[in-house]
Amino acid sequence: MVDARLGDNLATIGDPAFLLQTLFTEAPVAFAIARADGRCLAVNRVFRELFGSVPPPEYNIFRDELVRAQGLLPYVERAFGGEQVAVPAFWYDASELEHVQVAGRRVAIEVLMTPLPDRDGAVRHVAFCYKDVTAEHERERLRQIEDHNRRVQEANRLKSEFLAVMSHELRTPLNAIIGFAELVFYGRVEPGSPEHHEFVGDILTSGRHLLQLINDILDLAMIESGKLELRPEPVAVEPAIGEVASLLRTLSLQKRIRVQVEADRALQVVVVDPARFKQVLYNYLSNALKFTPEGGSIVVRTSAVTDDAFRLEVEDTGIGIAPDQIERLFLKFEQLDTGAGKPPGTGVGLALTRKIVEAQGGSVGVRSRLGEGSVFHAVLPRQCAGYSAR
Repeated sequence: MVDARLGDNLATIGDPAFLLQTLFTEAPVAFAIARADGRCLAVNRVFRELFGSVPPPEYNIFRDELVRAQGLLPYVERAFGGEQVAVPAFWYDASELEHVQVAGRRVAIEVLMTPLPDRDGAVRHVAFCYKDVTAEHERERLRQIEDHNRRVQEANRLKSEFLAVMSHELRTPLNAIIGFAELVFYGRVEPGSPEHHEFVGDILTSGRHLLQLINDILDLAMIESGKLELRPEPVAVEPAIGEVASLLRTLSLQKRIRVQVEADRALQVVVVDPARFKQVLYNYLSNALKFTPEGGSIVVRTSAVTDDAFRLEVEDTGIGIAPDQIERLFLKFEQLDTGAGKPPGTGVGLALTRKIVEAQGGSVGVRSRLGEGSVFHAVLPRQCAGYSAR
């Protein structure tokens, strides 16, 4: 039933029929009707159950501190201006209102405000429909907490796996450096002998590999902290590719892998950060050499995509990638299952490659068939932002 103090006032809303009065009173949602001056005229049973009481006779919605604190006053004003207004869900703490009888009750509420124009079209009343969405909000909040916890656990797992792999990756070249340096230092090999030259070469190779690993980690941290600086300048594409290939020539010769360059003659010069361009190519090419069996082949290919963009590809005849693992390739700290006897990556190189390319306004991708090889690509602007001819 309508509250006794407010029930008599219901007759002022256009002489409603008994059926409409019953509908208002027994509706399964909380209803209130307010006058243009902000005074609440009537509330129904569910309103009393939801809020634990009814507004006192002196209550005025325009002077309600909670309405103001929740930022609801503009919605109320729009409704009295003739607009139907849906208010997003907000948290309502019943202990904040003096006239509430059930203290300490906290609910999430959605409100629909509907203007009630008179016969002359003037809006002198507004109907407020309140819906308790606490259960839905609690479920959503719990889901968000569970999702957050899963992400945290997954991040911790990936970091633990990354540290385990990285500790091995860092120790391997470092142990090689120490081991070969000790042999040379203690005179176990004759200076100038083939073995001496070979050991010094192994020290140099391991040192460069160790430096590359450390640089990748530092670069990734720098990019994620927003401190990556790009210095674009004109770069001759084919010579830059040749420079990177020469850095990896020792490995390609050891595995008898033929590295072929197919450079688009129409794409002689691009404006990119030269160091980052070579870093992207180095990561792609070193990965291809690592996972291509002896006697295989690799093609480094460039081509114009549009007048504003070009494509860099590295195609190999390696072990390929399973379809269910491709989407994980460019994720940080992810090491893929590469098969028996095949060491995993560090989980840094490809993630770093993606971030470097995206920082220059480009994109990365891959297509692959398990056991047949892969094609990694990067699409970059032909002139990266930030370049100015001197």
